[in-house]
Amino acid sequence: MDKDWEEKMVLKRLIWLLLFSMLATAALADYPLNIIPLKHRSAEELIPVIRPMLGPGENVGGMNYRLFVRASAKGLRDIEQLLAEVDRARKNLRITLQQDAARSGDSEFQGVSGEGRAGDVRIILPGNASSGGGVVIGSRQDDSLRYKITRSTGSSQNNTSQFVNVLEGAPAFIRVGQSLPYVQRFLAYAGNRIVYGQDTQFLNVTTGFDVLPRLNGDQVELEISPRLSFVGNRGIQDVSFQELRTTVSAKLGEWVELGGINASRDAVSRAILETASAQSGEQRVVRLKVEEGGR
Repeated sequence: MDKDWEEKMVLKRLIWLLLFSMLATAALADYPLNIIPLKHRSAEELIPVIRPMLGPGENVGGMNYRLFVRASAKGLRDIEQLLAEVDRARKNLRITLQQDAARSGDSEFQGVSGEGRAGDVRIILPGNASSGGGVVIGSRQDDSLRYKITRSTGSSQNNTSQFVNVLEGAPAFIRVGQSLPYVQRFLAYAGNRIVYGQDTQFLNVTTGFDVLPRLNGDQVELEISPRLSFVGNRGIQDVSFQELRTTVSAKLGEWVELGGINASRDAVSRAILETASAQSGEQRVVRLKVEEGGR
């Protein structure tokens, strides 16, 4: 009997607590409706910013350039203070992106070729050194050795600079390049026969970037994805790509590096009385600058 009575008392307390919570929520939710006109930013942009500030029973909505707010007096003051900072005219920005690629290479060849005698034995040394040039050791044309050394150095640079004017807070992108055709060959079944066919596809070799800037005083935060691609000496079979995706903060008017690549390669080959070596290196750097007013 005592147990049933205790359960009834607990149930009554829960019911009263639930009713009290419902009445308190209804009282809090009974805020007047305030219509706030916006000057420069749309309601769709600002609602996600305001919503985390709301307390219990407060609400915000809107459309176009009007906000509909139900909030306490303090909550309304906080929202109006926030709007004074964020509901301002957007600024035009110019974003300049530079993508620099530099390649260098060195090669060296040394070798001995020719003919000579060791007693009654005639020794012939064929090799690349016989193709003219070099130092000849011996007095007769048919009995001489030729030592040859060659060195070569080469370098190339590819510097790309692009800019785009964009309104702060709005996404933008720029692309330049070309579409290169290439042929895809395939085999297909047609009834009981195997048919050979081919199809022409296009590869877009483009250079550019996607960007979303957000301005905060003299600092700008950017979500940016630069892409650099170029065709080598072998055409469609030699296409190089460089792509980056990052979020950075930069000061207006100053260059900032987004990333880079440093690569090197060494190769050595040897044969009888011959040796060849080659070194190559590549450096790539991506940097950007943001200026106000599209200057």
